[in-house]
Amino acid sequence: MSEPSSRHGYTRKAVDTSIAEAVRSGTVDPDRHAATITGARRVADAIDAQGASAPASLYGTFLAYCKALGITPDAGKPNRNDAGEGKLAEMSAKVQAKLKAV
Repeated sequence: MSEPSSRHGYTRKAVDTSIAEAVRSGTVDPDRHAATITGARRVADAIDAQGASAPASLYGTFLAYCKALGITPDAGKPNRNDAGEGKLAEMSAKVQAKLKAV
């Protein structure tokens, strides 16, 4: 796995740092995840090249690669909706409680 180059922009440097840490911690295998790592780096380069004019879909693609590598801030945390802790679940519980009281 190559180290970040000084010619890369902020997004690429950040993703390279995150990938390197994930490799050190054992959550990412650079051989098994090589294609995903390459994809994340290419999309990061595209974001850096386009700057503020990068389309929103590019950021979505970037986040999908990061999620696939487990390097998003919420990696390892349960999805609030899956855990039943979202707003919809809260509202549903309140309605159920009111129905039981009637």
